[in-house]
Amino acid sequence: MIEKRKSPRVPVSIKVESGPIHDNFIFGYARDISSTGISISSEIVSSMDAIPNIGDKLTLSFKLPKSDHKITVLAELVRVDLSEGELPVLGLTYTEIQQESKVTINHYVSQTQMKLFA
Repeated sequence: MIEKRKSPRVPVSIKVESGPIHDNFIFGYARDISSTGISISSEIVSSMDAIPNIGDKLTLSFKLPKSDHKITVLAELVRVDLSEGELPVLGLTYTEIQQESKVTINHYVSQTQMKLFA
């Protein structure tokens, strides 16, 4: 399988909130993050429990570890993994991001990479 990612990703465990989309509020925990996107193990909260569609835009809010900066981005859903017995994993790519948030994410990714490969 060929890797399609444009930038390196690093593991992270942070709470991510989004919503509403299709009358659902989505929340979950990020599994990994890069300068261009994020992967979230999600729980869908609504009466319908609907999964967002590929191409849907979600506003995501989160804080990286050891940071007080709340990051809010607009992201497009590019992948959904529905492995049996697990929470859905949503793969999202940022479509709108503030410069300060981009710098914060890039710093976190580079610092985490240095720790992982030290």
